[in-house]
This record gives sequence, structure tokens and C-alpha cells, in this order.
Amino acid sequence: MNKALSMLAVLAVSAFTFSANADVKKPTLVCNFTEPFIQIVVLAKTQTIGTVGDHVALRSPGEDTVMGAIESTSVKGGVNTWKLSGEGLDQYVLDIVFGKKGNDGMSDKEYEFEGILRTPDDQFVLYGGCDLVK
Repeated sequence: MNKALSMLAVLAVSAFTFSANADVKKPTLVCNFTEPFIQIVVLAKTQTIGTVGDHVALRSPGEDTVMGAIESTSVKGGVNTWKLSGEGLDQYVLDIVFGKKGNDGMSDKEYEFEGILRTPDDQFVLYGGCDLVK
């Protein structure tokens, strides 16, 4: 009886999540970097990517996923700069160059945009590529 009730609850939550997300398409930006291997996923809260409060996840092999958000944004010279916030993300800035193709440095894959993960003082700079998933 408890197992059947648990299954019903899981199905109900899954159906609610699907129907809630089916109404509005929110873009997601996925950026990949190598040496070290880092993936950043930015999930828009609205229909526009790169606004303050958008969710950010940083993943690296063998490490826990770090969650945070975009704290501030600016645009200068065709580069969108997003200051990240959250435990473990406060040290990073993500630059998205929307007019330039990106490359992860390990494959022949060409990404839609160049991504640059860096510290605000540029002591650490990592180039990669980003794709927008709609």
C-alpha cells in the first residue's frame, strides 16, 4: 500500500513539473571549459538569458555541483559580463562574447559563443565555448 502511494505521489509531482514547465520556454546557456574541466549551466528565470537572478550551476568532475545566481550584469564592447554569486561562485565572472564562436580547446566542436570564465582581477582566465539551448 505504501509503495503504491509513493508511486502515485511521484507521478503527480512529475506531471505537475512537466505541465508547469511546458507553458513557457526558458532559455539555458551551457558553457564548457577544459584544463580544468568545468561546465557552467545558466538557467533563465524569464524568457531572456543573462538577467540578475538567473540560476547558475558549476560542475567539475569529482566535485560537488556548486549552485548560485547571476548577481550583476554589464555589456561593454560586445561582451556580456555576468558577476556570479553563491558559495564557491563569488570568485568568478563569466564573460559571454555573443559575436564570436567558442572552442573548448579539446575537441573540434565549434560553440555558438565564446565563454570566458575568470576572476575579477584576471588572475585566473579560462576560455571555452557556450551554446544556447531554447
